[in-house]
Amino acid sequence: MSNLGFYITVQVSASGLTVLFNGELVQSGGGLYAIYIYVDGVRVFSSGYSGERCFEYRPEKIEGWVEVVGFLRFGGRIFSRRVPVGDENISHEFEKRVTGFGDKLKRLGVSGYYVKILEASGFGDALTLANMSAYFCDCLGLQYNSVLIDVKNGFSRPHYLDLWQRLGVNPVEVNKNVQSVPFSNLDDLWEGIERLCHSKVSLEGNFLCIIPKNVLAFEGCEKIGKFPRDFLLNSFNDWFLDRFTSRILPSSNSAEEKYDIDLLFHVRLGDVGALKLGHCLINPFEFSRRGKGIYNTLECTGDANVLSDFGVLEKIERLVVDIRMEVPDIRIGLVTDLYGDGVKILLSEEILRRLACEGIGCSDSIVNDAVNDRLSVIRRISFDTIVAGDSNSDEFIAAVSCILKSKIIFSSARTFIFNVLSNFKCNHGSYQKFYANMRKSYVGALSHKNVEIEDCRCFDLEALKFDVDGFPKR
Repeated sequence: MSNLGFYITVQVSASGLTVLFNGELVQSGGGLYAIYIYVDGVRVFSSGYSGERCFEYRPEKIEGWVEVVGFLRFGGRIFSRRVPVGDENISHEFEKRVTGFGDKLKRLGVSGYYVKILEASGFGDALTLANMSAYFCDCLGLQYNSVLIDVKNGFSRPHYLDLWQRLGVNPVEVNKNVQSVPFSNLDDLWEGIERLCHSKVSLEGNFLCIIPKNVLAFEGCEKIGKFPRDFLLNSFNDWFLDRFTSRILPSSNSAEEKYDIDLLFHVRLGDVGALKLGHCLINPFEFSRRGKGIYNTLECTGDANVLSDFGVLEKIERLVVDIRMEVPDIRIGLVTDLYGDGVKILLSEEILRRLACEGIGCSDSIVNDAVNDRLSVIRRISFDTIVAGDSNSDEFIAAVSCILKSKIIFSSARTFIFNVLSNFKCNHGSYQKFYANMRKSYVGALSHKNVEIEDCRCFDLEALKFDVDGFPKR
């Protein structure tokens, strides 16, 4: 959509700056070092202080919002102003639909809703889907009832159930009075609710349960102007954060801006960490699911992405050395799930057979040697803190705690960090910066959490220089 007529004016002088949206003053003050302009979460303009100047910026296309952020040289972000400017038609249609369907459901006797916790790829994914469900039900005007975990299905990772039980939720038989509406996109959702309203089943005293089929449903809802920003503002999320901070991690609700880690690296290894078997590098997930994920180091042939992924630990090692030369006292941490899932894949009967057909030897000892080779790289990197593993609830909670207490985060798996920051962060006064290649829908969801997202496709020292320079020399 072209938003003709919207413009940002920035006036910079020796005494400070003035920022105006469509001629209306939104910020003034002194001490400016740099200004960034974001459109729908993507940085489109930046300007360092270079004497007195005045400029005007007119975005060509906006679907959600525009934000102007100002920085001090060593003080971090000093202000952030955002306005929604997107296409209002989709949002208007959404409001019309939820109002109409909400009235219908109430007239038919639907009194509230359940949130069903699904078996997703991770605990954070399950929370994101649950928040989607709760957001739509809240918009329909229904009252939140409780969390529903189907006793028949459970979880592939037992510690996910342990986490829910620590929050006070236990598996139950699915109540016949709960009417489920699965969906993969908005059209699915409206059609499902329409069918429910016109079904012959009496809805008097029933509860609604909206079920997103997968996390792709989240990305499909990004066109609702306010959804990416507001989907966490729901009754289930209020309940979850209250339980999480009171029963599991009370320190996450501290109002104090305090960081245990200055710079955190999050590296997903698990099922995708490449291992060297003989002269071949193998990504277990890619090889098992798609038949790819092999790079031959002798012939220099195969999937080049595997070669790049295999060297990520060495790249971090060089990066940490360079950073410590600039800031010796910086606190650097690592969160990783290690290689457990990948080992299980490689030693499964089917994969052993397929590897043999490729002429690649694989056994317990070969895989263990390959894992130990990678672990030796981690051990020689001068991390101050390492949180490794995801085999029990305590390890998962330790990883969440480490992420929440880190100032700057670099991640090779954007979704996990997004899920932690969006679903577990309570202390919105604690500023964080997250380097990752993010979809704009994810960016909007973190806008309430005081998290700045910097687009970054790899571990890049140049991208870090501005932030590292700003760390105090303790």
